[in-house]
Amino acid sequence: GVRASASVSIIIDGGLWGLVACHSARPQLLPFELRMAATNLARSLARQTKAKGDAELYRERTRLRQLEDELIGHLPADRALEESLAANGRELADLADADGVVVIGPGGQHRFGVTPPEAAITALAQWVADQPGLRPLATHVLPQRHPEAANWTERGSGLLGVHLQGERPLTILWFRAEIVETVRWAGDPSTAKKVGDNGVLTPRNSFEAWSETVRGRSRRWTPAQVESVIRLRDALTDFAAVSQLRNLNRSLQASLSERDLRLEHQEFLIREVNHRVQNSLTLV
Repeated sequence: GVRASASVSIIIDGGLWGLVACHSARPQLLPFELRMAATNLARSLARQTKAKGDAELYRERTRLRQLEDELIGHLPADRALEESLAANGRELADLADADGVVVIGPGGQHRFGVTPPEAAITALAQWVADQPGLRPLATHVLPQRHPEAANWTERGSGLLGVHLQGERPLTILWFRAEIVETVRWAGDPSTAKKVGDNGVLTPRNSFEAWSETVRGRSRRWTPAQVESVIRLRDALTDFAAVSQLRNLNRSLQASLSERDLRLEHQEFLIREVNHRVQNSLTLV
């Protein structure tokens, strides 16, 4: 029954954010002035939507920075880094809004919340460590990137992972559980290219309601959460370097104290020997 249609695209940052689709039961042509008015309205809506998104992103970044500072401030300098992070598992999971987090270091695995099996975590940690570049590995469809994850999608369909190089390498993995969704499409997406006998689209068949159950996916990681994980990785790298330097200074200080003690003993022995020699000479 549709005799005319018109659509207005809402473009944000060069990408299609949304679409306003209009249908009419009678044939009609939109005048140029009306089309321009709709275009200006869509652009205004795009600007307001972008401004709203930027404001939410700024608030989210501010909140995450506060969580980062609190997490780094609670790390003791006299413990291994992986043990310190494991003791703050709740804060570490909240940083990325994850269902579970695992810290893998030389001392083994430290798990918090809902996570995959131990053997799977070992393989995932090696996979994340072997990734090229400095960007963290972030995916909300882990089974597509790592086929073995299909065996435990309910516990880890989303993964956000970083690897810290150094004398004691460290890998942190954040997990999100599976979210099963039933999506209703206006037509089967796999038959979107179906055409009629005359080579034209057949809307009556193409846009019939079609449902699909989507599995093996989790909530998406937001750009602010990925940026927060990058900052945390850099902060932990600096923290580890400072801790190593502090330990080296303590070792050097202990060595200097031991040397001073030995020099003091040596001077005492020399004085004692001189005193005894002098007494012997006096006696002679």
